[in-house]
Amino acid sequence: MSDAPTGHEVGTVFEPSWDDNPTWRGTRPYADLDTAQEVTAETYREDLEQFDESEPAGVLQWRNRSDGLWELTDDGHPTPVAIRARALYGRPRPSGELSAEEQLKIATEFRIPLPLGSAGGYGEVVVRPDSISEKWAVTNGAATGLEAWVAGEGWRRVSDVGPGAVYTLTREKAIVLGYQVAEIEGVLHQAAVAATRRSGPAGVPVEKAGEADVAAVLEAAVRIFHTVTGSTAYDSDLCWDVLAWVLATVPAEEIADYPRRLEQFAVRRSERLDQVYREYGPGSPLAVHGRYELVGQPVSLPLFERLDVVPHLLLGTLQGELPEVWVADAANAWNPRLP
Repeated sequence: MSDAPTGHEVGTVFEPSWDDNPTWRGTRPYADLDTAQEVTAETYREDLEQFDESEPAGVLQWRNRSDGLWELTDDGHPTPVAIRARALYGRPRPSGELSAEEQLKIATEFRIPLPLGSAGGYGEVVVRPDSISEKWAVTNGAATGLEAWVAGEGWRRVSDVGPGAVYTLTREKAIVLGYQVAEIEGVLHQAAVAATRRSGPAGVPVEKAGEADVAAVLEAAVRIFHTVTGSTAYDSDLCWDVLAWVLATVPAEEIADYPRRLEQFAVRRSERLDQVYREYGPGSPLAVHGRYELVGQPVSLPLFERLDVVPHLLLGTLQGELPEVWVADAANAWNPRLP
């Protein structure tokens, strides 16, 4: 009889699929069945309307065909979409409690928050290992465009300098450096916010934009947002209130031309916008759970443009005017390195 350790069931994921379409965009695992069914049904509806507007989806319901298999029906008729439960296996659980050292060995990353109060409680740096060399680095935690802290140089894009230049530390030294970098980032952010809260561009006090300016920019934002995401639903009152503060960071002499600038921004950053809206925007799993409120609204476009141009001025202006989690989620979605 073999002495090899057997796999231990550690959890279950729910995987949607579309028959004969292995690359369907709705195919991704979910941790709970309710979310999997809600998001998958909406993705099916969107795809059906995109490819055949003459026959939109009807009443979508899930039918449990067998243990671990659910099929999507459209007005009672079968569809090619189904969800299957799949068990996840890992190492057998050790008997007794893990020691502190054993817990550290299985950690895949350490998130170190910026000092309390320096960035609204949401900024952080991420210490993570390289899967090949087993060395560690201090990173900004970005899913794309990952940056790491290089001694003597500061933040550098990993794709520019190579993994060998950034993953050079032991776990212990990387954690110590992570706390030091968090302190530095916190001080820099607080200094920038303090300066921009006192005055806007050219020393002019920051004030909400006028109604005519807000209306013109919002009209452009709604049109562009629909083009990029296909979504027409939005909260006009929310967008109006947020946009009034976002436009406060645009110099008065540039406001009239801002709708045109927003269109140029959408073209220039189209690839990044597509990615952000796909991961955090309308209908995404994260949006379904109530997070990333502003990313699902047209006002996200001028918000992202300002984060590119004057990030610290924008964050300072919005501090105290909007819920911190809204601002933090939007900033993190667009540029994870921002505190």
